[in-house]
Amino acid sequence: MKSLWQDARYGARMLWKSPAFTLVAVAAIALGVGATTAVFSVVNGVLLRPLPYPEPDRLELVFLHSEKTGRYGVSAADFLAIEEKYASVGSAAAARSRGMTLTGGGAPEQIQTTAATSGFFKTLGVAPARGRDFLPGEDRPGAEPVVVVSHGFWQRRMGGDADVLGRRVTLDGVGHTIVGVMPADFVSPEGVAPEVWPALQIEAPKRRGPFTLRVLVRRNEGVSEEQGREALARIAREVYEQWAASYPDANVTYGTLSLKGALVGNTGETLVVLLVAVACVLLIASVNVANLLLARAGARRQEMAVRAALGASRMRLVRQLVTESLVLALVGGAGGVLLAVWGVDLLLALGPDSIPRLDSVRVDGGVLAFAGLAALASCLVFGLAPALYATGRELGGPLKSGGRGGDTAPGRGRLRDLLVVSEFALALPLLVGAGLMVNSLMRLERVAPGFERERLLVARVNLPAQKYAEPERAAQFFTEVTGRLQSLPGVGAASVSSNIPLDRVFDSNNFDLESRPTPPGETQPSAEYMSVGPDYFRTLGVPLLKGRYLTEQDDGEAPRVMVVSQAAAERFFAGQDPVGQRLKTGGCTECEWTTVVGVVGDVKDHGLGAGDVAAMYVPARQEPGRSMHLLVRTHAEPSTLVAAVRAEVNAVDADLALTQVGTMDELLASSLGQPRYRAALLGAFAGVALLLAAVGIYGVLAYAVSQRTREIGIRLALGAQRGDILRMVVGRGMALTLLGVAVGLAASLLLTRYLASLLYGVSSTDPATFAAVVAVLAAVALLACLIPARRATKVDPMVALRYE
Repeated sequence: MKSLWQDARYGARMLWKSPAFTLVAVAAIALGVGATTAVFSVVNGVLLRPLPYPEPDRLELVFLHSEKTGRYGVSAADFLAIEEKYASVGSAAAARSRGMTLTGGGAPEQIQTTAATSGFFKTLGVAPARGRDFLPGEDRPGAEPVVVVSHGFWQRRMGGDADVLGRRVTLDGVGHTIVGVMPADFVSPEGVAPEVWPALQIEAPKRRGPFTLRVLVRRNEGVSEEQGREALARIAREVYEQWAASYPDANVTYGTLSLKGALVGNTGETLVVLLVAVACVLLIASVNVANLLLARAGARRQEMAVRAALGASRMRLVRQLVTESLVLALVGGAGGVLLAVWGVDLLLALGPDSIPRLDSVRVDGGVLAFAGLAALASCLVFGLAPALYATGRELGGPLKSGGRGGDTAPGRGRLRDLLVVSEFALALPLLVGAGLMVNSLMRLERVAPGFERERLLVARVNLPAQKYAEPERAAQFFTEVTGRLQSLPGVGAASVSSNIPLDRVFDSNNFDLESRPTPPGETQPSAEYMSVGPDYFRTLGVPLLKGRYLTEQDDGEAPRVMVVSQAAAERFFAGQDPVGQRLKTGGCTECEWTTVVGVVGDVKDHGLGAGDVAAMYVPARQEPGRSMHLLVRTHAEPSTLVAAVRAEVNAVDADLALTQVGTMDELLASSLGQPRYRAALLGAFAGVALLLAAVGIYGVLAYAVSQRTREIGIRLALGAQRGDILRMVVGRGMALTLLGVAVGLAASLLLTRYLASLLYGVSSTDPATFAAVVAVLAAVALLACLIPARRATKVDPMVALRYE
């Protein structure tokens, strides 16, 4: 240890004597370690950190699934069967998130809630910090409404009152008794941050549907995943037999997904790509430092020779040089940690709202340990090879020559060349990945959404269930509100809809066609199902292709009608005229027929990158919802009318609040959040990699020119032209570049296929992107080569020869 401490102090003194070298090396290491650690912090918080519940691996999300209809939610009929019959292998709970209006103590406020059954918190394995959770029976109709509140709600609305238990809060016009307060660090598993959890009172179902519940199960200790799936499969068969009349699909079963997998979704692909990209940046930075150390080792050859002559073994010299590299790594790693703390804040600020679990992202002990390992790994990469090469050749030469002449060891030259080639080979896949992401983003931004997005204000209104229990009252409310909005100055049109474009809400409904009935036991077709106002299509600017739009006459007294999208017409009525076709929806065999009266253009309801949605639009006056979006087409900036829209809503019902207020342009930007995030970060990492690669080849050629000054002087004295010297230096640099590009192209073809699922409208092997990236890389390398090459052409032969 004494010897190691001596080496460390000596190494620190040597680095202090070379401030320019030390600054560049430390900056490169700090940049690589900091960027890698920052991205790893996000990956750790989102993907690696376990969920904050006891034994989270036994928690699973249950959904309905079939090959034809995909994955969707669970109905009350399904849940009640699961709750009862899954008890032999575990516990089950259901939840449904929605906004509710909080009244009392000021202006109405829209808050996020998650209504949950009595087993919700027990299934998660958590308990309130104060009071209790739900009791059995409180999630059934007729029970006293109770609610568990979050710690933040307790502090914000109750002032942290110790006597909070038993107090009443009014949600959607219904008084609820507070029975519990959750801990401050409790994280809800729904992907949202609810402020209160009312008891979800499930009524006995009359049919199998609608499928709106999110069901969570926890397997008992000792119960395997296979046993849990078998239990659910038995329950699915029994539910089908019981409800076959209303949902005659024998192919539907229950699927499961780990709770963490359900929360993270496809976000993991984005984060893994970014982590791999930033790891490449760290490698390139380490290679750059290795090149600097190799050049520095050549300048210290006489020092090494003197040490060897005084009896130092090769291992002793290697240890001294590696210790100096370790000092560099420690200083650079410390700087990297500081950059990581700032970088994490930047990543979270730039990150889209669609990335889950961001509240778990922080620089903790595990992340610091990762930063230390990254710094040590980079030390091995950039420190060991130069140390071995610096001490591996005959050290008597420098003493005999007195230190004159170039460092012409062929091994060291080949190593420097190899390091440059590796930098370009690592940089090229990064540049190709960034190019593909940018290309994909540009194509996404050019996709026509199917409607006119400019000057369109959107907001959501949730009607209290008790106050608007009758569908007629809800229909009357929205009819009156839209009439008021249409009369506002500066408003061109206004309407309502249950869903809006780009919000990625999947609200589908199964149906049976009169012309092609579904055979018993087979899967009925399904489509996106929306309730809209009569002016919905005019407000959005969706074109009519055939038939007619919905009108004000399509009310509860009129025959049931619907309008379908072009994709739905082509999918379900191929070879037929869709106008006039009849169907029954939702498995309702006793309902009257619904007639298709029109076909409209396709709208990108599920995002610009999604395919055309087969959609069905029914009149809000025939099927009104209690949670609807307001859409207002304005003549001026939409945000200037928010206060007026809120005033008109409150003029009809003073106890209501607007939520999710924004413009369609903002929704469009939000829908592109993840693609833009990927493109921006990959582009930034690729730019850093390109800069480091250019610095690397510049450093190698500049060093080579300085070592070959005598040779260049002799060439010029013997008649060589300046152009010959320029071609010689540039030719060597471009040869290394092209070799690195060749290796990088092979690596890119292998690696970019993993980006295919993240791209839109562009192949992972797009020739144009590859060609553009190679051209940019070659141009930057050429510029980096020209600077030392021009310096070589200015060598004075007489000065060079006189120096030697």
